[in-house]
Amino acid sequence: MSLRHSSTVSKKRKPLKRNLQAEKRKRSRMVALHVAFARLRRLLPPTNPPKNRMSEIEILQQTLRYIIFLNRMLCK
Repeated sequence: MSLRHSSTVSKKRKPLKRNLQAEKRKRSRMVALHVAFARLRRLLPPTNPPKNRMSEIEILQQTLRYIIFLNRMLCK
């Protein structure tokens, strides 16, 4: 095994400080995103039949439908 190859392998095994910081920022963004979806879901009217868990795309689609509905109610 060449010296160059072994140094490359060791770099892959040892996480760098900036990689850990980037992972921490990513986790923080993901938590904030999940919190935002949970808050948005609580603002939507209940579904029929009730659904315990909605996917993120379902939450966005339901939100869009609800906004359109509210807009039509205001325009009447």
